[in-house]
Amino acid sequence: MTADNGNDAATAGKQLNDAMQKLDNASFKTEQKKVYDEVKDDIKGHAEHITANANEIAHRREHFNVLSRGMYDLVKSVKPSQPLYKDHGPMFNDNKGAVWLSEVKDIMNLYDGKKMLTCGEQPQETK
Repeated sequence: MTADNGNDAATAGKQLNDAMQKLDNASFKTEQKKVYDEVKDDIKGHAEHITANANEIAHRREHFNVLSRGMYDLVKSVKPSQPLYKDHGPMFNDNKGAVWLSEVKDIMNLYDGKKMLTCGEQPQETK
């Protein structure tokens, strides 16, 4: 969504939904399963919605906002093998802000896209 490209966003939404469908949580500890059970349906539902609404980038970003909060909770509970960064875009949603996870330290704002690609802050690394 950083490039404001609906097709790329749809592809990413489908990939995330497919990954969630295949996720084997059998090795999760009790607390991890609890978090997974709390967020899995929301993540899947919002990923499906992002996939289905090809030409509505603003609407997709609203769904991505909710999806990102669930993904952050899940990732934090399972302790990823690589560093992930919880980035924050302060201007999205009438300046209420929004978060997203990134594999890179550089800010690539998914909510403001091309118009403000590097706007944001990186409040914490998730290990």
